[in-house]
Amino acid sequence: MRLKKNINRLARAHHRIGKARTGIADIQDRDFQYGGGMGGGIYVARRPRDARDAISEQVLSGELDPIIAIERLENLQRVGRLTREEFAAAASAIANFNVEARNLEVFDATGRLLDGAGSASDRSL
Repeated sequence: MRLKKNINRLARAHHRIGKARTGIADIQDRDFQYGGGMGGGIYVARRPRDARDAISEQVLSGELDPIIAIERLENLQRVGRLTREEFAAAASAIANFNVEARNLEVFDATGRLLDGAGSASDRSL
């Protein structure tokens, strides 16, 4: 029964971290820019890469601490590069990603302990 509960918790944590990853990737959602006019061609291009892209990539790769990432997003909001709603969604996704990543670490350590292959660091979680 215990094992079944842990498996269910692990599955739910994987689902939640997937949703958080999607939320972080949405930060990168680059809008299309359109241009052109009389006598000239029409062009369609994506918004150039900016700090939002770098922040989301670094959070997903683990290079950037979530607290620093949220502070950087706050700075982008202050200068008008993010709306209040975009900031709230991005900060929520980063916080959820961090919590769920930690949950997965704990569930993995619990699984190793139940299998008898746990280490001292697994016991400390």
